[in-house]
Amino acid sequence: MAANAILAPLITREVIPARIHVSIYRAFSYLVSASSLQTEEFQNKVDGLFLTWLRNPISFGDSTTHQNNQRLAYFQRVANLIVENKLSIQNDRQDIEKFLRWVNLWEEQNKVTIIRSLNYLKTQYPDPLLWETIQFVSSLTEDVPQRGVEHDD
Repeated sequence: MAANAILAPLITREVIPARIHVSIYRAFSYLVSASSLQTEEFQNKVDGLFLTWLRNPISFGDSTTHQNNQRLAYFQRVANLIVENKLSIQNDRQDIEKFLRWVNLWEEQNKVTIIRSLNYLKTQYPDPLLWETIQFVSSLTEDVPQRGVEHDD
C-alpha cells in the first residue's frame, strides 16, 4: 500500500511541520472513508497506521484541521476501533481524549454528523467525563435522531 510507504515514516516523528500535519490529516480522511478499498487486509493496514498516528503525542489534540478533513468517517473509525477492542477506553484513554478534543474543534455543521455514533458510544461505553469532551452549541443537534450507530463490521 502506497500510503504505508508515505505515512509510516512521518506518523512516528516527535516533531512535524504544520504543512505535513495537514497532509497527514488529509491522507487519513481519505483512507478511513475509502469504502471501495475496504478489504480486510487494507482495513487492517489502515487501522495500524491510524492507531500509530492516534497514539503519537503530537497528533490530533488541540490542532485544528480544514473543514474538508472533518469527516464522520474519522469518528466512525475510532468508534469501530473501540467496538473491535483495538482501542481501549482504559488503556488508550489519553489518545481517545486527544482525538475527541480535536473533533470538538470541528465546524459545528461537521461536528453534528457524529451525534448518532457518539450517542452509541455513550450508551455502550459509559464514561461521561470522556464523551462530554465534545460539546455542541447549535440547535442543529435537535434534529438528529438519538439512535445507535451503524458499524462497519
